[in-house]
Amino acid sequence: MDDQDPSAQKLDIAIAQAARMESMVKDMLAFAKPLQLIEKEVDLNGLIMEVVEVSQAAQQNSKRIRLHLDRELPKTLLDANRMQQAVLNLINNALEASPEGGSVEVTTTSQNKTILIEIRDQGPGIPPDKRAQLFTPFVTTKQGGTGLGLSIAKKIIDAHEGELSLQASNSQGTTFVIEIPLR
Repeated sequence: MDDQDPSAQKLDIAIAQAARMESMVKDMLAFAKPLQLIEKEVDLNGLIMEVVEVSQAAQQNSKRIRLHLDRELPKTLLDANRMQQAVLNLINNALEASPEGGSVEVTTTSQNKTILIEIRDQGPGIPPDKRAQLFTPFVTTKQGGTGLGLSIAKKIIDAHEGELSLQASNSQGTTFVIEIPLR
């Protein structure tokens, strides 16, 4: 079909909506499934660098991801695929929240037998009235969002006996922190 054909434009819309619905169904299934972790010793910094590569390849804008990775970070037992999904959800949310030309910072540190991952955006912050429902499934502030990204990330991190929390949110941005026990 010629790009100028009105039917081609309708077909593009139908394909885009089908892809959006497929994504929503995948998110709902991922949230509904019980988690069975397949843990192995993982280099968390390497995992984060892979996630960043995937995320940057998928985005079509001028936003940057800046890494501040602790070179002394020890390996730990994790389900690498699940943890990648959780970190990817958080990084993608941060990228969506940040303005054009802005950046997202990802920092790893280790303290007191805990690994910390901080993901900081430069967005407008999360409205105070939405913070109490932050990890509630299907609650979203994004147009076209499913409201499952944070819920899925929290479920994965909880399954690792970790914690996902909102550290700060204001007009200069939002910071989420993942705490994973070192095992």
